[in-house]
Amino acid sequence: MNVYVYTSEMAPEGAQAIARIRMPMLGKKGKMAADWHPVIFTGPDGETVSAQAKAWYADQIEREQRKVANAAAAAERMKARKVNA
Repeated sequence: MNVYVYTSEMAPEGAQAIARIRMPMLGKKGKMAADWHPVIFTGPDGETVSAQAKAWYADQIEREQRKVANAAAAAERMKARKVNA
């Protein structure tokens, strides 16, 4: 994951910096490819938007890990139900 920060003094107040994330994403035919994520972060300076982007990415990783863990737990419960039935 890479965070790219762009700044402009001509931008409106509070939005002088934007950050974009280039990260591995699922592409055509299920292949992983580095691509730009559609989420764009705006803020007053580069450090702020970079921190926002990194925090957002960490949250997305945590959500995906929770999804995988929940799916595994559900599969175990279904397996246990079949054995007990």
